Amino acid sequence: MKYYLADNGMSTGPYTPQELMARGLHAGSLVWNAAMSDWKRAGDVPDLASWLNTGHAQTGLPPSPTPPSTTTVPPVLTPSAPQQAAGYAQPQYLQPATRPMPKTWNTEAIILLIVNVLLCLNILALIPAIVALVYGGNVKSYHLRGDYAGAQRNSSTAKTWAIVSLAITVISVILSIVMIVAYGGIMLALEDLM
Repeated sequence: MKYYLADNGMSTGPYTPQELMARGLHAGSLVWNAAMSDWKRAGDVPDLASWLNTGHAQTGLPPSPTPPSTTTVPPVLTPSAPQQAAGYAQPQYLQPATRPMPKTWNTEAIILLIVNVLLCLNILALIPAIVALVYGGNVKSYHLRGDYAGAQRNSSTAKTWAIVSLAITVISVILSIVMIVAYGGIMLALEDLM
């Protein structure tokens, strides 16, 4: 019986078992013939396994005879079928994750940075906002790698630091207002004394 061989993702053949052995057939090679519904590893095909295991390649004895095939077109090789190892393989690109990406909190951190810089508020509010930006920036890369737990962890950390920055900003605004009112009251009291 003749078999088609999957060679670097392409179907070649048909070949006799002797020709397959000459082409470097091994147990992991993908093969197909008309008696099979889909591609299989050569080690899982009894006729070819006997060639691989008993050394028919050295003796030249054919395996047990099988009826001739009527179908000569092999099924299409699908990417999900296991491929034999080759010297060169296409690079594996990041696949989009199936779960939605957690919130990055970058917008909030940027707004907090701008507000604190423009209003000349507490410099301590800038540090947590920058830390929130760093963690928020990591969310997307973890998500694209498929590490959803890591993305969620970075999102949670970014949220915490953004809240800390917001709290410092709000406290700074309240203290500034209190100081302005107090300073105004002191100035009015001083004017009354003069």
